[in-house]
Amino acid sequence: MRYAGKQVLVLGGTGFIGGRLVERLLLEEGARVRVLVREWSRAVWVSRTTAELVAGDVLDPKSVALAMKGCEIVFDCASGPATEGGYRRTNVEGTRNVIQACRDEGVHRCVYVSSIAAHGDEPPEVIDASTPVVRTGRDYGDSKAEAEILLREAFNRDRFPVVIVRPTYVWGPRSSLFTVRQLMDMKHHRFRYVDEGCGRCTAVYVDNLVDVLLLAGDRPLIEGKSFIITDGGNHTWNDFFGFYQRYLGLPRPPSICSSSAIDRVSCLLLDTLNGLVLRLQGQPAPLWRKVLRRSAHEAAKKLNRRFISRWDLSKYSRTGTVDGTAARELLGYIPSRDLATGMQETLEWVTDQYPDLKDSTSE
Repeated sequence: MRYAGKQVLVLGGTGFIGGRLVERLLLEEGARVRVLVREWSRAVWVSRTTAELVAGDVLDPKSVALAMKGCEIVFDCASGPATEGGYRRTNVEGTRNVIQACRDEGVHRCVYVSSIAAHGDEPPEVIDASTPVVRTGRDYGDSKAEAEILLREAFNRDRFPVVIVRPTYVWGPRSSLFTVRQLMDMKHHRFRYVDEGCGRCTAVYVDNLVDVLLLAGDRPLIEGKSFIITDGGNHTWNDFFGFYQRYLGLPRPPSICSSSAIDRVSCLLLDTLNGLVLRLQGQPAPLWRKVLRRSAHEAAKKLNRRFISRWDLSKYSRTGTVDGTAARELLGYIPSRDLATGMQETLEWVTDQYPDLKDSTSE
C-alpha cells in the first residue's frame, strides 16, 4: 500500500470528491487521514470513517497550519461556497494559505484538484494538460484558473512540490451535479438534451478520478505537472444520460439547439436572472429587494423548465476532444471503470439512497 502509515491531510474532505478520497485512503491504502472541517453539518458522511476530523477553514491560516502538522501529503479538494465571491475566497485566498502552510511544514507533495472550468466556457477544440487556463468572468472557473496560476508561480519560484489534477465533469455515487440533479430534472420533466445529445461526453467517474489523485500523490518526479482527466472512450451525452432515462423508465426528453439564437438568448436570460437572485441574497433586506429577488426567482424557475445555463449549453454541445496522454504516460492512468460499470455502481447507490425516485413522475 503506497500510503500505509503516512499522515495525509485532505482539504475538502467533507465533499463529494474529497469524501471518496478519504474513504479509499483509509480502506485501501492504510493511510492516517486528517480532514479539515469548515461546516460540521457537511461532515456526516466522513464522520462515519476513522479519519481525524479537525475544525478549521482554509481561509484561516492558523487552522490550516495546525491541521497540516506532521503531514507528508496534502490533497486540496476544497471549493466554494457558491455565494457571490465564495469560490474566489476559497480557491484563491485559501490556496495562498495552503501554499504557505505546506512550505512551513515541509510537506512532500501537494495535490491540487482544479477543474476543466479553468479553460472557460468556449475551450479549444482539443484540450490537453498544457492548454492555458483563462479568465472569463465566471467566479468558479476564474477562481480555479487563478489558483493554478498561484501554484505554478510557487513551483517556478522555489520548486513548490505541487501536482495539479484538472478533472472534467465528475459523476458517480454522491454526485449532486452530475447524477442526482439530472435524475431529478428528468423525473420532473425539466431535463433537456442539447443537439439531441450528440456532443462528446468527456466526464470522469469519481473512482477513476480518485485513482489519479492517489497516483499523483505518490509518483516521483512529477512536481509542477498538470493532468487533465476523463473516463476516455468515445461516448456521447446521449449514451451517458440514456442510462438515467432508462433507469427512470421515461420517454426521451426534448432537446434544445446550440445554434438557435432564441435558445442561446433564453439560456443567457436564465443565467442573468439566477445571477440577479444571487446578488440580491442576504437578510435583512428592504422590501424592494425582496420583491425584485422573488420576481427574478419566479421568472428563472419558469425558464428553467425549458432551458439550461450557458455553461451547460456549451458543455453539452461541444464535440471536441480532451487529450489525457500526459496522465497515461506519466502516471500510468488507465480508467478502472468504464461507462457501463460506473453507471451500474451509481444507479445501485441511487436505488439505495433514493428508493422512491422511480415510483412516480410528477408535473
